[in-house]
Amino acid sequence: MKPLEQLEAEGFYIARNVIPQANLDLIKSDITDLAESLNIRHSSNSYHEIWNNAVSESRAKGSLIYNAVKRLPSVLNLPNQGVLDFAKENLGVRIPALVDVNFRIDAPQEGQFAFDWHQDYWFSVCSPMALVAWTPLVATDEKVGGVDVIPQSDKNAKIYRTIRNPEYKSYSNSILLDEPVPNIKIVSPQVNPGDCLYFRFHLLHRSIPNTSDNMQRWTIQSRIADFSDLEFKSHEYKPGIVSKEFISYLDGKKS
Repeated sequence: MKPLEQLEAEGFYIARNVIPQANLDLIKSDITDLAESLNIRHSSNSYHEIWNNAVSESRAKGSLIYNAVKRLPSVLNLPNQGVLDFAKENLGVRIPALVDVNFRIDAPQEGQFAFDWHQDYWFSVCSPMALVAWTPLVATDEKVGGVDVIPQSDKNAKIYRTIRNPEYKSYSNSILLDEPVPNIKIVSPQVNPGDCLYFRFHLLHRSIPNTSDNMQRWTIQSRIADFSDLEFKSHEYKPGIVSKEFISYLDGKKS
């Protein structure tokens, strides 16, 4: 199937080698510079080594790396390096709106920050037809993990019933699925650095636990809406808000 046909039929599509290697190299160079500025030891420019050496000093130093990488221009600029172009040329996005660019480090034994089954629509609203572009910076395997998805077509798109988590611990567990997960085959896409996993906001998906000994899953997630999407326009082109006090999807609009 063509990319748009698969996206419409299953809710996701993997685009191979969309991101130029030069841009991946720039991100690695910037993160290495960050590590050096924080006096974090490393010898091989390995993301895993940088993180492990940071947290061996203190978990707070790991958080510094995490918070800093989220604000690197090379990370925030990643969607402009092939990701948006592919969405426009192959996935039916007419006038792209970059809703946000997020960065995650999923380390072993930190499963409390992982997402269980959810739809991005709950968090960002915009439209069920909006897209997440999920891009790993490290090789993923059975231990490092990635994401599980449950295929759902655009034609039969469903936004599932949810409830607020009464024990808010983090953004990732603030909204909970309040009906059974459909009995459909789960797919675990294999995505490598340079690839991009696109999926709809209506797609049920979850984080696969990182069960490795000392490796992390470094990923960038770009959320892409379409200014020509009438539902996005009905929300005044404003993405959703999620905080301990207010969740747009559950509480209504907030100016």
